[in-house]
Amino acid sequence: IGAPGEPFYDPFCGSGTILLEAVMQAHKIAPGLRRGFAAEDWAGIVTPAEWRKAREEADALVLKPGSVELSIFGSDIDPRAVEMTFQHLVAAGMAGCVQLSVADIHDVVQRPPPGDYGC
Repeated sequence: IGAPGEPFYDPFCGSGTILLEAVMQAHKIAPGLRRGFAAEDWAGIVTPAEWRKAREEADALVLKPGSVELSIFGSDIDPRAVEMTFQHLVAAGMAGCVQLSVADIHDVVQRPPPGDYGC
């Protein structure tokens, strides 16, 4: 998604999946940390204690929301998509981590969000 501290912009945010992944990556939230896996029920492969230890190790690395300085932006031409993105960020506890706007890519290309994009 990008190097830590660098601005990130999704001009077609849709439901917000990529933006949420960027926020989670910035906060060092391991993929799948907030959900279970079918493999956890496979007897004899990995013990419940090993799963628990792996989750505890991953959880110990997580940074609290707001503790990371972020420049993450998202927009979409459809206001319903922007609202959906916002609701998904709220559900994840990360609503304050992303700046959202309703925008047409044709307008954004002329006036991108603040930041150095190497252009």
